[in-house]
Amino acid sequence: MCFRDHRCEKQCWQKCGDCMVPVESTLPCGHVSKLPCHVDSREYKCLVRVSVKLPDCEHTNEKLCSTDINNARCSFPCDTRLPCGHACAFTCHLKRDPQHLEYKCLRPCTRKNVNCQGEHMCEKKCFEKCDSCKVKVKKKLPNCEHRFDMDCSTDPSTVECLKPCKKLLDCGHACQRKCMEPCGGCLVKVEKEIPDCQHKIRVNCCDVPVRSLCREKCMKVLSCGHTCSSTCGVPCDVKSCVYLSTRKAQARCGHEVQLYCQEIDEGSNPDTLMLRCQEPCAKILMCGHKCKGTCARCMQGRIHITCQEKCERTLICGHKCSAPCSNPCPPCREKCNFRCEHFQCKEKCGYCLPCKKKCGWSCEHQTCRKNCSDFCDRPPCNEPCTRKLGCGHECIGFCGERCPNLCRVCHPKEVEDALVSLNATGDKSSRFVLLPDCGHVFESTSLEKSLSESAHEVKLLQCPVCHVPIQQAYRYKNAAKLCLNRVNQVRFMVIGNLHQVSRKVEKVLDEFREYPLESDFKESCRLVDKLSEFTKRNKKSHGGAVIPYSLEARMEFVTSIIDHFRDLKSKMDSSKREQERLDSANTRMEIRFGRVSNITPQERSDFSKMEQECVDSANSLIKILLGGVHNITPQEHSDYEGEFMRFLILMKLHVLKSSLATIRRHNMKNPTSEKRQKLVECEKEYEKCQKWVDNPSAFFKVEYLEMIRQLNQVLESVGKKFHPALRPRNIVFDLHEGSWYECPNGHIFSVCGLDQGIEATNCNQCHAEILGGSNQFFSSLYH
Repeated sequence: MCFRDHRCEKQCWQKCGDCMVPVESTLPCGHVSKLPCHVDSREYKCLVRVSVKLPDCEHTNEKLCSTDINNARCSFPCDTRLPCGHACAFTCHLKRDPQHLEYKCLRPCTRKNVNCQGEHMCEKKCFEKCDSCKVKVKKKLPNCEHRFDMDCSTDPSTVECLKPCKKLLDCGHACQRKCMEPCGGCLVKVEKEIPDCQHKIRVNCCDVPVRSLCREKCMKVLSCGHTCSSTCGVPCDVKSCVYLSTRKAQARCGHEVQLYCQEIDEGSNPDTLMLRCQEPCAKILMCGHKCKGTCARCMQGRIHITCQEKCERTLICGHKCSAPCSNPCPPCREKCNFRCEHFQCKEKCGYCLPCKKKCGWSCEHQTCRKNCSDFCDRPPCNEPCTRKLGCGHECIGFCGERCPNLCRVCHPKEVEDALVSLNATGDKSSRFVLLPDCGHVFESTSLEKSLSESAHEVKLLQCPVCHVPIQQAYRYKNAAKLCLNRVNQVRFMVIGNLHQVSRKVEKVLDEFREYPLESDFKESCRLVDKLSEFTKRNKKSHGGAVIPYSLEARMEFVTSIIDHFRDLKSKMDSSKREQERLDSANTRMEIRFGRVSNITPQERSDFSKMEQECVDSANSLIKILLGGVHNITPQEHSDYEGEFMRFLILMKLHVLKSSLATIRRHNMKNPTSEKRQKLVECEKEYEKCQKWVDNPSAFFKVEYLEMIRQLNQVLESVGKKFHPALRPRNIVFDLHEGSWYECPNGHIFSVCGLDQGIEATNCNQCHAEILGGSNQFFSSLYH
């Protein structure tokens, strides 16, 4: 119960809390209000609304009884008129911004746009700044009759008229300028005659025709007797005559070259004349054809143009090559000549289908149980044939073989000729073999010896006399099949797999891009990017393995050039540093007595020229090497190798020259007769080699090698020792006979481009030496 004795109406278990019984109470302000029993009427704020007169504005307003009259807000509208003419939209606010300094009028603006020349009202709020009038209206320009759409606020006198002028010029043509521009300068093309030469030219109507504008061919005859080759508008000058005269001069290559008229008076440069020497080269190339280039095109015989004759060499399949000599011999397209005892192949060469019929090689001693296309599982029978010939005499062949059509009794001369044909020495017991493919008969031992001589060469087994492939002679079937397998293996190596070939090309180019290059070679080696773009564009043109191997050969040449340049340049730099050390060590006393001299400006200039000459020579050779992706022919490989060795000699000469300059300074400090004699000998050798290099013609390889050997000896005597020059490998692919071999270890490799007439060849994988043939060739096929 509360103090007013009100009983709690909650459950017994609930907390009673404050008494909430309404009680009518009189508030301090005099108003009566029902309040909860527990609320103190003295602290309660009266919520009764009363009408009062506010002290500030004296407006009568309602407020809550408990609210302080000073805090009550006036609800009467503000009746103040603003400078813009609108009334304030707020309620009475004498206590906040009574002067309307911060007030922003949000009613629509009643003013016209700035610089409006019409009645276009501003569309902004009243408090915002008005803009120039942007309403588009048509206005006439004051200086012409044209009308333009422009902003209402724009002054027409400030607008330039860009429409075409409609006025006529004095010449009668319409003015082609803009309306705003002054008329004149007619640009209509008309034909006018030049007063000086009477030629007609087309010029602008406003231009005066003068002779300097004439592009007709000049018909005047020069003092040299030739017609002027310039245009009519260029003054005639005999020095500009481009015709050849009848006079000749000797070029640096030694040939007589016709001079141009302009060279007669100005003088001719032997080096320039050499670049246009038309003397036929006529050298017999390594392919056997005569070179059809000229002295200039073949670089004085140092790098010949590619041979354009037909190849006509015998391919490893036995057919003739019909491609140009400069191209690698391509896979054969002829009809296959393979024939067994069962059928004649009708496919293209290299695509023979294996014969699945049983082999017919059988005799009373042995029988082959394999299919015709498989290797026979029996050795040749060396027993004499027991059959009788048509004449009744004994057969001179072997058991199980086709009988030779010769008889010792009936044909003694023919039998003797068969013995002599391969230098055989036989007797009455000698056995003979008939080659069914061509019909020739040979003594068996001499025939096998003759065939064994070329056993390591990759080609079809052939008759030693007529070179017809041996296919149907039973005792040589395994040898013939082995040779055919080698030929097919080489054919696949040259043609290659297109995907593998493309990957190898990209790998070769990527490896070279990662090769560290000096700035001297950056320009030339940008050709690698062009080669890469070329190979990507021509991925589907089946160049076979020729392209990657050709690129590999070219890259090896280039890297060899750069590596040797680095080695030799380091020697030149060491000589230069030695000379600079001597200069820095000179004392004033030594210079005064003349015992040691500094490097002169001329000598410094000579050293720079020498270095630049080496760079230019290297870049020139690199550009030739990277100028194509075609197969490097044996002739090109030999020519490139010669230029490579000439480059090495040039570099070594420059190293020797800089070394001699250092020796001279040492000799001036401590002169002795021995040192002077050594210097004289070295200088003589230098002059001899320099004279040899100055000759632009090609030399034999032995001469290059001898010159390098002599230079190395001289350089070693002055303290400059070099590593042996690494010659780039010969990587040339072809499919003609004599270009592929198999070493004793079974590796097949190409020897294209090697010097002809070699007696020994080394495998490029295991380096095994091949000397002639193998006497064990036939016997090894049956073990």
